Amino acid sequence: MYTRNLIDQQMRYTMDEKLDQLNTYFVNLHSSTDYLLYNSQIQNILRIKQTDLSPDDLSLLKDDVSSAVYNSITRNGLPLKSQYIKAVIIQNGFNESLVTNSSYSPKIEDIISIVKQSTIQRHGKLFVISYGSSDLLFCRAIYGGHIDDWDEYLGICIIEIDTALLNSLIHTTDTESIQYAIMDSDKNIIMNDSHLSSEQCKTISDGHTIYFENGTYETVTLPISDTDLSLIAIVNKGNFFEQYYNILYVIIITAIIAVIFVYASILLASNMIAQQFNVIIQKLKATTSLSQHTTIPVTSEDEIGELITVYNDTMERMKHLNQTITEQQASLQLAELKTLRAQINPHFLYNTLACINSLISLGKSTDASQNIIALSNIMRSNIKGTDFFTIYQEKKYLESYLIIQKTLYNKILFLLEFEDDILDYYIPKLVLQPLIENSIYHGINKQLSSGMIAITGKKRDSVIIFTIRDNGIGMPDEKINLINNMTDNDFNIDCNQQVFGLSNTQLRLKKLYGPQFGLHISKIVPTGTCVTVLIPQCASEKP
Repeated sequence: MYTRNLIDQQMRYTMDEKLDQLNTYFVNLHSSTDYLLYNSQIQNILRIKQTDLSPDDLSLLKDDVSSAVYNSITRNGLPLKSQYIKAVIIQNGFNESLVTNSSYSPKIEDIISIVKQSTIQRHGKLFVISYGSSDLLFCRAIYGGHIDDWDEYLGICIIEIDTALLNSLIHTTDTESIQYAIMDSDKNIIMNDSHLSSEQCKTISDGHTIYFENGTYETVTLPISDTDLSLIAIVNKGNFFEQYYNILYVIIITAIIAVIFVYASILLASNMIAQQFNVIIQKLKATTSLSQHTTIPVTSEDEIGELITVYNDTMERMKHLNQTITEQQASLQLAELKTLRAQINPHFLYNTLACINSLISLGKSTDASQNIIALSNIMRSNIKGTDFFTIYQEKKYLESYLIIQKTLYNKILFLLEFEDDILDYYIPKLVLQPLIENSIYHGINKQLSSGMIAITGKKRDSVIIFTIRDNGIGMPDEKINLINNMTDNDFNIDCNQQVFGLSNTQLRLKKLYGPQFGLHISKIVPTGTCVTVLIPQCASEKP
């Protein structure tokens, strides 16, 4: 049943392919005649009575019609197969006719008398009728092209086409099991490309199965778009199914042979590979640690030999990696020391002392005293041996730090606000100061206008969240991605001065608390940067 359905689907696909070719042609023909009949030039010509024109004006009018006909047939490269179009006849409402082929003039009245009444009855729809033994007439009534004159009858257009056109669209070879004929609305066979006679085609055009001397036939009738015609697909069922069953048998036999061959090849290859792998496995079992000599001698140049080579290279890389990890851990410890030392750098100390000196010179002793006290608090915090501060201590440190920064950069407005319920928890010592320093020097200080930095702290569930937001020039995307994507294994990442403090802080937090904590940097629209710090709430110095 499945095979039969598959064959029926293939048969239907073959029919639809032929029908699509016919539909495409007639849709294009309908579109081209729309372009011809409803453009203003042709509509105006059809309203002119030719007997009122001089011979020269009539000649010009005929030239205009011929040009319009040519343009409509060839417009936009539509595949209308113009070599099959014998003539185009246009008759106006005064029963005056124009024809693109002068040799057809004697036939005009005969052609028009055949189609005129039926064409007008269809009110602009395409009407197709056979003419003679080898021609088809494609006819359309012409009406006004505007809403106010849409019912005004202006004439008819008749295109005479050689039936060889239809034959070129649906022709099949003698060996094919599906052949075709075309039938009009009166069930007349106007084109027959099958082995059956036209009378035999009419006999089975209603879809019945019938038996002739050369086989059993069945038809499928399919309407053709924009016409009264139908495509009759005539199927020689015996030949059709025989062809496909023969193909199916060949495919099945070929598939069985292929499966047997593949199975035998796989069995033979697997046995050979298994023997070679047994040798490797026995040698691998003798390896217990990286300190031993773990390489295996290469005795062949095949895939197994390549595998042994890859294994040897891997073991060497593992030894090197083990040594590198030890070195990187030492580098991390050194980086953490650099981070702490970077909190008070010589430039900051020099600028602070210079500023205090200026305040004293200006007689601002109160401001100078305040800055000296703030600097002493900062120095005292830095030399404390502990690695952790309470958030309250961190806040006090930042308040002293910001006093000095406000004096150094009076164009910056600072906001420091921590919720009271987080002040007793512990965080790594001086973890926020490098982030604020980064906002000052690489964000606000590089723009001409004033700026603002807001430092906030709050608790959500068991996580403490700090944010440092500024409206400075912002940070490039590549540097944001560099910090956000760092892991606790990125010991030797290459960072420039702008992200040195950020990268060290990121590594420090992730190593202490795990990959789910640390820094996350994002842009602020229209300008600025937001650094979010996530750490777990810790009631003691131990994380």
